[in-house]
Order: sequence, then C-alpha cells, then structure tokens
Amino acid sequence: MLRIIGGNFSGVKLKTPKGQKTRPTTDIVRESIFNMLQNIVNPGACLDLYAGSGALGIEAFSRWGQMVYLVDRSRDAITVIKENITKLHQPEAFKLYAISAQKALHKFQVEKLYFSLIFLDPPYHYQNQNQDLSQILELGLVKKGAIIVCQGDQKLEVANLANLTLLKSKKYGKTLIDIYRVEK
Repeated sequence: MLRIIGGNFSGVKLKTPKGQKTRPTTDIVRESIFNMLQNIVNPGACLDLYAGSGALGIEAFSRWGQMVYLVDRSRDAITVIKENITKLHQPEAFKLYAISAQKALHKFQVEKLYFSLIFLDPPYHYQNQNQDLSQILELGLVKKGAIIVCQGDQKLEVANLANLTLLKSKKYGKTLIDIYRVEK
C-alpha cells in the first residue's frame, strides 16, 4: 500500500488499482521526485495525466495545496482515485476525468486551463511522452516556468523540444525520471 510522503496529509494510506495495468510509483521514487521539485515548483494547477492511483497528484496537493486534475481512462483507476481523495476531505480540490490523455488535453485547451506542474507517467508499454509533451506545448496548456515530470523506463528518450529545459534526470533501477522547465 502507498502512502502520502510529505505535506499536510503525510502518512495517509492510498489504495492502488488491482491488476497489472497500473504500475504505481513507489514511495522511494515519489519521495525523490518531490525532493527534486521542492524549490522549483511555482504555485498553480497540477495535472496528473496518467493518474493510476492518483498518488503523484495527491502528493502534490498535500505539499502545495493547489487544484489537481487527475486523468485516467480506466474506470477501476478512477474508482480508486475517488476513494483516495475522499480520505483528504477536500474533494473540491480535485477534478477527475475518465477519458484518454489526448482527449483530456484537448478538453483542457477548450476550457483554457493552464498548468504549473504536470506529471507524465504513462504505462511503460505506452512510452509516448514525446507526443504528449509536444501536444501540451502546442495546445498552450502550461504557464511560463511550469515544471513537467516525465517518468518511464530507462529506454525513454525524450526529444529535444523547443521551450523545454532539462533540469534534472535520475535513474532508479528500471525507472528514469526527467524534470523539465517550460521556458516559453
């Protein structure tokens, strides 16, 4: 079982969807990600594009208290996320979308949403962060200075995209974490 590592809700236990389709970020990797983010995140809305259990977005809320948008096309994942955010007693701080990442990104453009922090942690078999990053930038869904965290296996090679600066990169076993700042 996962738990919230830091912030106002530190120690709260989180459920994960059953089965092999979701690969939750371990507590150790999540703690490292948030340690790397500690002094570089600007206040603003957070997007967890492949939410799974919602642990990354929920951890961000626990630490910074900003609005969190959680996207996952799996109904099982959405059910678990609802259970997890209920434990925080602040449901108004979360928006859930049971649709594909690509549909969500277009919906956010129509709604004129802009994010300060984005987590891209798709299933390892998907590994299409380049398409997601390009779409996020093309649709103008980020504020200047926004942080984008890409998580994938060590084979992940993120394209050199204009307006993105790699701030940090770290490997944990088979997992690669790249943290970018939007410079537009």
